[in-house]
Amino acid sequence: MKKNLLILSFCFPLYVMAQNSGDVTTKEKKPVKIFISDRAINANTTQVTGRGKMDFKVTHNFDDIAGSGGGIKKFFGLDNSTDVRIGFNIGLTDRLDVNIARAKGFGGGIAKVRVTQLYELALKYQLLRQIEDDPGSPVAVTLFINNVISS
Repeated sequence: MKKNLLILSFCFPLYVMAQNSGDVTTKEKKPVKIFISDRAINANTTQVTGRGKMDFKVTHNFDDIAGSGGGIKKFFGLDNSTDVRIGFNIGLTDRLDVNIARAKGFGGGIAKVRVTQLYELALKYQLLRQIEDDPGSPVAVTLFINNVISS
């Protein structure tokens, strides 16, 4: 009898430890990818690059299509690219990005003041994420802080 009780006492703790502590069918809820990129045309979106990733982007604008800077002689403004920007987006965490860029081009407005160099440093942080199948998080909110220095 003591021998059976001893064998049973060794098997019981193993039986307790072998039980599942949670539901196996529970699916982890992931953030919704609202946009594919962190930029849509010339505006920032709520997406961030992601931890340990780097995104390299070159953006530019073209000159006038049909005016003095356009027409067939200047290939409808495509020959005169302006506001060229070369930048890196670096994901520090899953929610925080650092953007470092250099740009050149024309300043806006009627004066068309020539700016030779612009240096940009920006932070982008996801405050709220929209989670799939979760009515408690229906929106995504991202904070974007940008600083540009002209030289």
